Amino acid sequence: MGRDFYGEIRDEVIKKGEPLVPEFIKNNSDIKTTTLPNGNSVMEPVAITEWVNKVRRKVIHNKEYVEAEIETQKSAARNEVETIKQYWRDNVFTDRKEVDEHIVTASVFALGAWFFGSVVSSKRNWGFQSPWNSDKSGILKRTPSQFSKLLTNLPVRLTLPWILAGTVYSQLTPNTWNNALSAIKRDVLPKDVVEQSSALYDDIIEKGLKIQLRSLNQSAHENLQASICSIRETIAENVK
Repeated sequence: MGRDFYGEIRDEVIKKGEPLVPEFIKNNSDIKTTTLPNGNSVMEPVAITEWVNKVRRKVIHNKEYVEAEIETQKSAARNEVETIKQYWRDNVFTDRKEVDEHIVTASVFALGAWFFGSVVSSKRNWGFQSPWNSDKSGILKRTPSQFSKLLTNLPVRLTLPWILAGTVYSQLTPNTWNNALSAIKRDVLPKDVVEQSSALYDDIIEKGLKIQLRSLNQSAHENLQASICSIRETIAENVK
């Protein structure tokens, strides 16, 4: 007959009604046996319990780390947003009258100007993509003009909406617009780019276009004065 599964059972164990524990578990240090108050016996594998506790501690640690990292990033984002707001208040929106009375109106008009520039420079509105452009259209064929080709080229399509929007801001909120340009030149664009663009602007606009306009204005004024003088002399001679 084989060995008893529970080993030798003492009489006092039977009298107390304690649970019967297999003999191989009693002498196994890797399994911990606990008797509950209701008499049930619970067997706990020590190695598995330690592994579960290790995984649990690791999960809790990672959870706390992720939560702390999220809070850190949220705090950094809030600080960054507040820094940007403070920068705009200190460097761009310095004219309280423009900010309180004109900035909203200027923004609405600038948005309209941007859309107007997009519509004007769109090829769809100048017949480039019209079904009447084919040779089969006959007398109904639409041929885009040179002006429309100039107005719808890629550089114009990219810049015209922004130029119109910037023009609106420069006219309705000039101080805010100038502050924004100064901030961009000082803190955003590289110094060499700013110097080159300023030199190019001076050569083309200040020393070129504006001088020509002043010269044209002066010539027109002189011609007008000469014409008026000639008319007066003619009238004076006729009166005599």
